[in-house]
Amino acid sequence: MWSTTSSSIDVTNFPTAVAPPAPVAAANPACGSTTVSVPAAPGGTIYYWQTVNNGVSTSNDAATPLTVSSSGTYYVAAYETATQCWSTTPSVTVTVGSYT
Repeated sequence: MWSTTSSSIDVTNFPTAVAPPAPVAAANPACGSTTVSVPAAPGGTIYYWQTVNNGVSTSNDAATPLTVSSSGTYYVAAYETATQCWSTTPSVTVTVGSYT
């Protein structure tokens, strides 16, 4: 806190949230579709599926496995509710084919 009568500044630094473990595909490569999952988040943390590296969307809770039907890289991020900080985003690259 800055004041004209003070000669000091108080700074609070919140570290980033601890990154979740890398997601795991049920089958990789997969035929048609597969699911991607992560273990349950620890208390005070929520895992969210992300569509981009270092994403910060809360639209897709990773408590539910993600069904994927196309090849790509799938990301998960941790959100710490107390600090409102995000983690980096570990990922898994999945290959999905439509073999006939």
